[in-house]
Amino acid sequence: MVLAEDLKESILLTGDGKLRTVAVAKGWEVRGVLWVTDEIHSRGLATAHKLIQCLIAWQDDPLVRLPANLLHARLRHLTKK
Repeated sequence: MVLAEDLKESILLTGDGKLRTVAVAKGWEVRGVLWVTDEIHSRGLATAHKLIQCLIAWQDDPLVRLPANLLHARLRHLTKK
């Protein structure tokens, strides 16, 4: 959050709901981890197969808390490619 305040053109990457709420109220651009995977895919920085492996690993990791519906949507989208 400190960097986002200092770097005016930055994007705050967070999965924390309270931090997201504060950042949006300040008018900052806020993104989550799944957005990063979308960017990696759209820029061709990793294969769909590799991203699927990563998403499945996150899905199976009890310490990773991502919205299940969004995670499944990404997996369905990448599996169709």
